Amino acid sequence: TDSSGIIQWQNTIGGTGAGEGNVISGLKQVIAVSAGVYITSSNNNYLTGNIIGPAADGLTWLGNTNQKIGILISASDNNVIAANIISGNQISGIQFSSSAANNTIKSNSIGPQKNGVSIPVGSLQANGIYSPPGGASNLIIGGSLIADRNIISGNSTAGVYGDIGTGSQIKNNYIGLDIT
Repeated sequence: TDSSGIIQWQNTIGGTGAGEGNVISGLKQVIAVSAGVYITSSNNNYLTGNIIGPAADGLTWLGNTNQKIGILISASDNNVIAANIISGNQISGIQFSSSAANNTIKSNSIGPQKNGVSIPVGSLQANGIYSPPGGASNLIIGGSLIADRNIISGNSTAGVYGDIGTGSQIKNNYIGLDIT
């Protein structure tokens, strides 16, 4: 935070302007951490306007990839995940380690396609958001404004699963429902 109280982002991945978002999909290489975006030991990152999991159209499931997790945050604090399409990953759309704190997830479509209604045909994404035992603390999923609402739907196991740690808030989301 600078002297005026404004957060200075360490990294920005994507953007909401035309052509600023990334398509992070179709990971084919088998690696220890098969995540589209892996943030570890890095604070104050801003991920916005990205398509993580499906093809560039935000609708089509790519299938037969090794991308198990859309976004994995480990030992990293004060990150914001906003306005992304996160769908079609094998295990979780977003996953935290227990050492992640003060992270915010808002305005995302987690599970459904870009249209916020249907899931990509063939998608096996088990969890929308997963936090392991010990849980990510002070996690904010959603927010006070309707614009902060996440659509967390169409996941085969759970919308939000695991140990959501101390001080966390889950509010104003559509969980298990589509945008309609």
